[in-house]
Amino acid sequence: MVPASFSLVRRAVLSALVVLAVVVLASACASSSPESPSQPFELSLRFSLAGGEEATKCVYARVPGAPGEEVFLRGGLHELSPGAHHYLVYRTTVTEWRDDMTVPFECGEHDGAMRGVTTYVTGGQAARANADFPSAAALPLRGGEILLVQGHFLNASPAATDASVRVVLRLVGPSAVEHRAGLLRYYDPFIFVPPRGKASAQMRCTLERDIVMLSAGAHMHARGVHYEAYIDKPGEPRATTPFFTSDDWLHPSFFLGFERLPAGTSIRFRCDYASDRDEPVVQGLSAARDEMCMFNAFYYPAMEPGEEICADMHEVGNGQASCVDTVACLDRCPLTDRPDFASGSPYVGACWQKCVVDSCPGASAALFPLLTCADAKCRAECAAPGEACRACAAAKCATEQAACVSSTCAP
Repeated sequence: MVPASFSLVRRAVLSALVVLAVVVLASACASSSPESPSQPFELSLRFSLAGGEEATKCVYARVPGAPGEEVFLRGGLHELSPGAHHYLVYRTTVTEWRDDMTVPFECGEHDGAMRGVTTYVTGGQAARANADFPSAAALPLRGGEILLVQGHFLNASPAATDASVRVVLRLVGPSAVEHRAGLLRYYDPFIFVPPRGKASAQMRCTLERDIVMLSAGAHMHARGVHYEAYIDKPGEPRATTPFFTSDDWLHPSFFLGFERLPAGTSIRFRCDYASDRDEPVVQGLSAARDEMCMFNAFYYPAMEPGEEICADMHEVGNGQASCVDTVACLDRCPLTDRPDFASGSPYVGACWQKCVVDSCPGASAALFPLLTCADAKCRAECAAPGEACRACAAAKCATEQAACVSSTCAP
C-alpha cells in the first residue's frame, strides 16, 4: 500500500528546504540600539534586470574580524529597489576567498552556489527596515566567515531597470550578548490551488525545547490573501484565536514581543489563497507562478539547526481523505511527480501535492512514518509501483502500515 520509492518531505525539511524561508531581521526587534558600540558590516548586490525578467542573483561577502573569532549580529538595516521579491543572507561552507566573488552571478535556489549554503542569517521583502534584537540577544557568526547574499527580483515593466540590495549588519562582541538567538524555519511543501479557485495550506509543528519567541513572520506569494498562526501550549485547549495574522502577501505584518513557549508547544499556521490563473498553482520557487506558505520566528536560546525545522510536520492536509486513501492517491501519481530531495531539489509534483492537501488533518501523523519507513527499508523494491513494493512494505513496515489503516481523521 505504499507508493514508489522517494526521499521523504521530512528529510527535505532538514536539508533542501532550509534555504527557502524568508524573514525580516528587523521584525525581531524592539530596542533602538545595542548595549555596546557596534561595528557596521555592509553588503550589497546590484545588477541590471531586463523588462519582464525574473532573476535570482548572488554575491559573496566576508565577515570582518579575526579568522574564527566569534562575533554576533545584533541588528541591521536593509534597502531594496523596486521589483524585489526578497533578499536573503546565508552562511556557507565556502572557506577560500577570491577577488571575483563580489561580481553578481546567477544562483538558482538549489543549484551551483546554493548547494554550499548551510543556514541563513537574515532576509526580507519590505523595501526598507532597520532595528535591533531586544534583550541583548544576537545571532552568532565568525570572523572571516564567507556569506552569500541572494536577491530575487521580478521586473513587471517592459523597460530594463537596475535591481539592488543594500544590507548593513551591526556586529558586536561576545560581551554585549546575553542570549544566543536562533531562527525557526517552518515551510509547507504541499499547496494546491485549483484554476481560478480558492484553497488553503496548513501545517502544525511542535517545539522540542523551552524557548522565548521574539518575533514571528509570514511569507506567501501573490495568490496569498490571508495568513494566521496559532500557539497551542501543552496541557491547554487548542487555541481558537490566532496570535498574529497578515492580509498583505507583499508587505506582511509581524508579531513582535516576548512569548515564552515551553517544550511541547505546537505552532499551527495556515495560508489562504485565491487564484485568477487558468492552471493550478502549487508550492514552488517562482513568485510569479508558484505559491509558498511559511512561518518563521526569531527566538532564544538557540537550538541545534535540525531542531529549528518542522521535522515532524502534522495536520498538513485539510481535506477528507484518510491515510489509506492518501497512500492510494500517491500510488496513482506519475513517477515524475515524486519528491527528489536527495538531489537537493525542492520539487514536489502537482499530483503529490494535491494528494497530501486532500488528506484529512489527522492522516499525516500516520502517513509520514509509513512513507519514511518505505523509503528507508524498501527503496529498491519501491523504485516503481507493484507487488514487490507492497510485499516489502508489508514485511518491513508492518507497524507503520497498521497505524495508517487504523488512523482517524481527527487532528
